[in-house]
Order: sequence, then structure tokens, then C-alpha cells
Amino acid sequence: MRNITLLLLFTGISHVYAQQKDTTIQTSNQLHENNRQSTHDFRLSTKTIAFPLSLITYGVISQSNDELREFDVRIKNVVRKDADFHSPVDNYLQYIPGLSVYALNAVGIKGKNNFRDRTML
Repeated sequence: MRNITLLLLFTGISHVYAQQKDTTIQTSNQLHENNRQSTHDFRLSTKTIAFPLSLITYGVISQSNDELREFDVRIKNVVRKDADFHSPVDNYLQYIPGLSVYALNAVGIKGKNNFRDRTML
């Protein structure tokens, strides 16, 4: 029952965005035009394919190459060994994003929300 409650809670929150754009009511023709333009903006190029293709190629090759597989296992072991590491600074770093909003506002960069809404968020 607890899992179902958590699932319903998180699925209800899935459409809440902190930086959501302001929208106006659009006619169906305007929506259709915007959708048509956004599908034409995406183009496959060498730049957009090179990095994902190289990672996929490495993954396929490492499955059949024992040296690469051992290299991957060594890296995984090193990362897992220090996975619980944290420093006392980490206790304060969690507040940096919230404080940066006020700091940016103090130096003159205005955000979308007013002070009260910013504090509530």
C-alpha cells in the first residue's frame, strides 16, 4: 500500500516544472504550426551522432574483448570503494542553489518570481 501511495504521489508531481515558460492560449492552427516547426528543427548530423555512437561502439567491443572488460571492472571497483566518501563541506553545499538565487538577485539579475514566491519555492 505504501508503494502505491508513493507511486501516485510521484506521478502527480511529474508535470511540475520550476522553470516553466509562460504560455498564452493558442488556436489549434498555431499549435499545429509550432509542432510542425519544432519537428523540422531537429537534424541528424555528425556532431549529434558521434559521441553516442562512440559509446555504443565501445560497449559492444568491450563485451567481446577481455582486456576492456577487465578495465571496466577495475574502474567500477575503484568507484564503488569510495562511494560513501563525503566531506564536512557537503553539509553546506546543499544550500548553494537556494542561496545563489538571492545572490543573483542582489547583484541585479532579476528572476521570474518575486521574493515571496522565491522563498516558498
